[in-house]
Amino acid sequence: LLERVEAVGAKGGVLVAMHPATGEILVSATVRRSADGVVRISSEHRAVTWTYEPGSIIKPLTVSAILDRAVAAPDTVREVPPRLKVHDATFSDSPFHETVELTLADIIRRSSNVGTILWAHDLGAEALHEQLREFGLGSVTDLDFPGEASGILHPAGRWSGTSLPTIAIGQGVSTTPLQMLVAYSALANGGVRPAPTLVLGTRDDDGVFEARRPGPSLSVLPAAVAAEVVGMMEQVVASGTGTRAQVSGYRVAGKTGTAWKPRPEGGYGEGSGNIDYVASFVGMLPAEDPKLVVLVVVDEPALSTYSGGRAAAPIFAD
Repeated sequence: LLERVEAVGAKGGVLVAMHPATGEILVSATVRRSADGVVRISSEHRAVTWTYEPGSIIKPLTVSAILDRAVAAPDTVREVPPRLKVHDATFSDSPFHETVELTLADIIRRSSNVGTILWAHDLGAEALHEQLREFGLGSVTDLDFPGEASGILHPAGRWSGTSLPTIAIGQGVSTTPLQMLVAYSALANGGVRPAPTLVLGTRDDDGVFEARRPGPSLSVLPAAVAAEVVGMMEQVVASGTGTRAQVSGYRVAGKTGTAWKPRPEGGYGEGSGNIDYVASFVGMLPAEDPKLVVLVVVDEPALSTYSGGRAAAPIFAD
């Protein structure tokens, strides 16, 4: 993480990994670039205290709601234009493409904003909000860590005309890295969201060990739907935006994210042409029976390597 954050000229980075069946956090690392320009290990547990807009790594969560409510199947085809106007905003895909016919699986593999928004519109705001809440967004986890942030997921009744399309693609909603890791662990764990833990237990002065009582797990998706989403994410790594996350000898499933970073004064700086990004990759392996889920978030990488596929996916693979 230190080496890669330095190499891509980023402001910082977070890496956190979990055993999806148990919720055990196996590693949590944070690095920050200091005022002197040197990237160093940070003592802050930013995996739980930092909130950010996750970008496209939220799309599999959106798609899981689409599949669960039978709005579409992985092989359902629809026409996807290069741009889409919703309310007072225009959304586009990168790289640019002509109008094409894409399956829902293709939309995830290519990380199509327009395709995701079209299906999210058919799904509806209430269903999307409900599914994201079930994944754990908008509230603290069961970790019980001091200073843990809850993120922001406004009730659907407060959404504006552009909230549905932006939230469906991971903007206009803020999460902690741990929340996204737990959500992906639910996908890896057959639709059952585990309660995260940092310690196995404690010993008293006599050396007697007392195991920590795990928090409750929660079923958020049918196992068949979770398996469909994992299968779609495997194609992301095989031939989509996440090919740099491939690991020799393993089937890997995952998703890239490249999000605009909001500015303290409001907005994203889109009018100035000077946009900062948060790049991420979250993946699991082996895809056929995941034993490890890893999230990598790179804060403000240089524009030459700003995408999740370039800045974050190689860290996962390493």
